[in-house]
Amino acid sequence: MFLLVHLLLPLIGLSLLCFGTMSQVAVAQVETAHVSVRTADGGTLSAELMAIDGQLVELKTDQTDQTDQKSQFINFDSIESITFDNQRSTQNASAGTFQCQLADGSLINGASISISGSEVQIELAAGGRIELAKSSLRYLLLFNSTTNPKTRQQWNEFLTTFSSTSDAIIASKNESLQAIEGVVGDVTEAGFQFAMGERAVTVRAEKLTGVCFYRADREFPEPVCEIRLVNGSGIAVQQAVYVEEVLNCVTCTGDQISLPIDQVTQLNFAAGRTIYLSDLVPTTNAWLPLVASPANLDALVKLNSAIADQAFSGQPLTLRNTPADGLGLAVTTQTYAKGFAIAGGGRLAFNLNGQFKRLTALVGFDPETEGLEGNVRLEFRVDDKKVINEVLQNREVTRPLPVDIDVEGVQRLVIRVDYHDRRSVGDRIHIVEARVSR
Repeated sequence: MFLLVHLLLPLIGLSLLCFGTMSQVAVAQVETAHVSVRTADGGTLSAELMAIDGQLVELKTDQTDQTDQKSQFINFDSIESITFDNQRSTQNASAGTFQCQLADGSLINGASISISGSEVQIELAAGGRIELAKSSLRYLLLFNSTTNPKTRQQWNEFLTTFSSTSDAIIASKNESLQAIEGVVGDVTEAGFQFAMGERAVTVRAEKLTGVCFYRADREFPEPVCEIRLVNGSGIAVQQAVYVEEVLNCVTCTGDQISLPIDQVTQLNFAAGRTIYLSDLVPTTNAWLPLVASPANLDALVKLNSAIADQAFSGQPLTLRNTPADGLGLAVTTQTYAKGFAIAGGGRLAFNLNGQFKRLTALVGFDPETEGLEGNVRLEFRVDDKKVINEVLQNREVTRPLPVDIDVEGVQRLVIRVDYHDRRSVGDRIHIVEARVSR
């Protein structure tokens, strides 16, 4: 139900928009772009990225039998992914203060945003700026003090049912999300300009859960790849050119953007050939308590069932990523846009219907459980056959653990996180970048 105009009054205020200071961020320089390339046939190679242009990637690889390095040209169709060795950027990457979905489904996590007329500027927390047309925006989800797992779940449910012929600002009232329709104008440090008929007001960000922009349905070109950033953003692009440490792209929404290469973690060329598990509808999403039949079982099941594309805290998914040399003193984390948060006792099942060949993912404990004695048994089953059956201990899993499973011909996939030490404290797992490829 839409709110009446009087509901808008508590949202209006004079304090500044808490998105961070709008200023040009200096871009860190990297000496060379060292990458790991995974080819479509499953092979891997380490190289220095020299150029991307048209449909070709130029790489320079070390040859053990030659004194000189040799350039190699690979067509996009022969590449599954290019992963960048930019550990320095990922150590301090932050998801930011809001998440923006573009009209084509791309997700951008930003530290601050400004809208002036038809132009949008998004500042990234770790440096760099993305400029877009306002017509490319679909929604903004704001991360603030009221963001929690319940509001994130409400937001996801709201988006599946919300339909409007105008913009809308979304606020939480009486533990439910409600929309006020109107026209969203400029966004400044003071807040969101919002008009209803002849009346215009400025709404502070901390009063809102999100903002929806009206967009008529339209077709978008197929992406040549998806660009993943250190802050968990995933942007679909139809053109990509790499030169002099900058990735110049044309998004599927038609925007021209330039990304410092030290902000990029991966180019996923299999975007059209792969599907994220979190984009599939699970046939089972269940949770079993450690103690049988507690009085408040229904509430606990709702609280502890697996969540897609966010942590149980309501924030983006993260994993600890301590440097392999062990010299890092601080716990580092990396943010991911896609995946699941699963608590001990959790069960997920998917029908694959024999349509895919490979399942890949990264697994680790929720970094928010750092210091707790998490101890689980992680199990992956394909057609009732256990292919992974491992005990994971929180204190020992300091880096993402890779999952790579042959699922050719598989009809059903089951993921289980079982209690292993008869305790549930710290038993929260993140399974990120989980996707199946054809």
